[in-house]
Amino acid sequence: MVKGIYGDEYKQFKGDQWVNVYRRDCMDRAIYYATMQIDDLKCREDLEDFLLEPVTEMGDVMSVEEAKQCSR
Repeated sequence: MVKGIYGDEYKQFKGDQWVNVYRRDCMDRAIYYATMQIDDLKCREDLEDFLLEPVTEMGDVMSVEEAKQCSR
């Protein structure tokens, strides 16, 4: 289960925040897409089709609340 936010809510994080990016398929399942920084993602026009799961620079999953604290 992916615990994150929808792609079009990316502004909750700083641009250098790393996220696992999942694409929602037609059955509304999360399919892994890539790991990238918010700055590299925000130029896409189809962000509502993605789910963002914040991770540390080492790739460890963190909660949305932890990532928001880092974004202040």
